Amino acid sequence: SEQVTLSGRFPGLGAGVTVAVERKEGGSWAGFGVPAVTTTTDHGGTFSTWIWTGQSGRNLFRVTADSGESTPAVTVRIT
Repeated sequence: SEQVTLSGRFPGLGAGVTVAVERKEGGSWAGFGVPAVTTTTDHGGTFSTWIWTGQSGRNLFRVTADSGESTPAVTVRIT
């Protein structure tokens, strides 16, 4: 397993918005983790969280706000 930090910014979102980590699984986006990994935006829509994953190979992650907006996907390779 590896720890991965996911951080970024949602332009236009203020502080206090809940965002959730998602992973692409079988062609669809699904909430990641049990319970789902979430965090709250800071001033300016910035966020930062971390996850543990042991799924080897290429993993696609994104972060989605309650409003339905999503970040671009990032690729994480686990060896």
